[in-house]
Amino acid sequence: VTLRKGAVNGIQVIIGSLVLTAVLALAVKINPYIMIAFAIGIWIPVWCCANVLRISENQGYMIVAAGSIVLLYIVLVHLMVADVTALWRQWIAVWLEQAVKAGKQDQLREIMDSAAPLMNAIMAAGLFVSLVVTLLISRWWQACLFNPGGFKMEFYSLRLPRWLIAAVVICVILVVTGYAPPGSVALEIFVLLIFVYLFQGLAGIHRLIAGRNLATGWLVGIYILMLIVPQIILFIACFGMADSWIIKQGQSGQNDNS
Repeated sequence: VTLRKGAVNGIQVIIGSLVLTAVLALAVKINPYIMIAFAIGIWIPVWCCANVLRISENQGYMIVAAGSIVLLYIVLVHLMVADVTALWRQWIAVWLEQAVKAGKQDQLREIMDSAAPLMNAIMAAGLFVSLVVTLLISRWWQACLFNPGGFKMEFYSLRLPRWLIAAVVICVILVVTGYAPPGSVALEIFVLLIFVYLFQGLAGIHRLIAGRNLATGWLVGIYILMLIVPQIILFIACFGMADSWIIKQGQSGQNDNS
């Protein structure tokens, strides 16, 4: 609705949905404040990103907006919580007690304790991917209804700002020199940037396969590999960085020649 009708109509849908879900929550005796938290944490960020995409008609700007929202989440968590890793360990302990049988808790506790320093980075990456995928699906749906073929053109032209690569380089230096250990803000920002460039890489791969008239099986294989071998995400992100830099350089050269 926001993509098609604008910000006001979108916020009206959010308010109406919030009221309806709050009433249903009260009816089944669930704390209605959970719905408010859901609206602030999920619906409002989606609404903000949708407005950016509607105004700019640029998916790169939308991805930067989503990344900025998740960056704000990372910073706020570390400002509000003295020990983020300890907080995640507490949540993991509660989850193990409620969802896992007693005999398997000890084994899972060891695994989850070792993963606790990375849990906030995983949460941030999940929030970012959720935001971007939601907007891409919505944009694709809008194009199917009102602008056939428009989504493909917009996705193929996805470009991220060049200055983001400088941020990646700084984070890599911090990680290599040991100034970005697990649980640090720098490492979480680095993980976020990897997923930001993941979408640039996917857009570049789609554009490359379409430009060379290759079979769609190549795309299917890449998405399957992402599910089976998550490490390929880093490779696609690196491809996205190279794709963004080369395209920008090529465009600059064309402008100079003209």
